[in-house]
Amino acid sequence: NPVLAYHDLLDRYVAGTLSKIHADLHLGNILVGPNGSAFLIDFAQTRNGHTLFDWASLEVSLLTDVVMPVIGDDWYSVRLVLRYIASLQSAMPDTVPALNRVMQHVVAVRDIARECLARDTSWSEYFVALAMCSLRAVTWETLSLGSRRLMFCLAALSIHELRSRGTLTMDDGPITDFLGDRTELN
Repeated sequence: NPVLAYHDLLDRYVAGTLSKIHADLHLGNILVGPNGSAFLIDFAQTRNGHTLFDWASLEVSLLTDVVMPVIGDDWYSVRLVLRYIASLQSAMPDTVPALNRVMQHVVAVRDIARECLARDTSWSEYFVALAMCSLRAVTWETLSLGSRRLMFCLAALSIHELRSRGTLTMDDGPITDFLGDRTELN
């Protein structure tokens, strides 16, 4: 249950420097002009913060507004998307072409986030941001049931990633315990 790790997340120090962040970066605050240029709007929450929180917010928005409508709202679909997310550190599975296509947007966000890491290979700070943004997203009234499920599980997966790297001390099981049997997706 990711809510049980909430206080640990709040107490964590996230490496990196503070800079101006949008603080409400989601698809609804990005406009595309006639020549394909992107524009950000709604700077009401702009403040100093870690840039990874903007990228994690955008990833959450992509998952809830682009990915889940393509794949569906049932638990099977949630687990399938989680498998793709868990595999982003290696190679994405090639089982569902429509999901591969929409997940490329999430991959692009992760590529940008990689540039913002304090250390190139240390994703723990991004997983803190992703867990916090996912837990916040669960409260959004406009989310579908499948998106709420995904956000809760994404927070849990992010916390699992933190624990498996030795940065949180709570007990956990292997990733396959969380995601279910691999054979049901093949």
